[in-house]
Amino acid sequence: MVIRKLNSQKAYRMLENKSDEELVAVLNGASSVLGDTAWSLLHNRNRHDLIIRALKEKKISTRDGKVRALNFLLSYGRKLPDAFQIYLDYSGDKSKDAADCALFGLAFWQDSRAIPCLESKQETRNSKNIKKAIDALRSRDPKRYSPCFHDAQGVWLKKG
Repeated sequence: MVIRKLNSQKAYRMLENKSDEELVAVLNGASSVLGDTAWSLLHNRNRHDLIIRALKEKKISTRDGKVRALNFLLSYGRKLPDAFQIYLDYSGDKSKDAADCALFGLAFWQDSRAIPCLESKQETRNSKNIKKAIDALRSRDPKRYSPCFHDAQGVWLKKG
């Protein structure tokens, strides 16, 4: 089967019986149809633990894989305490897109403990977005990082 001609229904049938670990490997791949389908299957299986472990162990190495994995964690908002450290670790990633996903997570997490870490990364090529994330944290306004984002599911609400 030619991957370029693969649609999401075929990809789903192709991947639905794969193990969770195999899906993490597919998540890291170049095919957006397969990677996005793996994302969906892992999300339906609630396997955020595998995504967190794969990111911690640097098993997800491609730009697309990192963006998919970080967006996977972002979809849970503040419900995954381990994600905070992942966002810190990836906030200076060489992939601007992966770093931006991590910075979004930090801005919406609203934990000022991230500021010193971000300040140490200001001299990178993503300094503009790092400064925006710091501003969002200092002002306690995550909309300063992403003004158009609306938390319809309430996953970023602070408890208490």
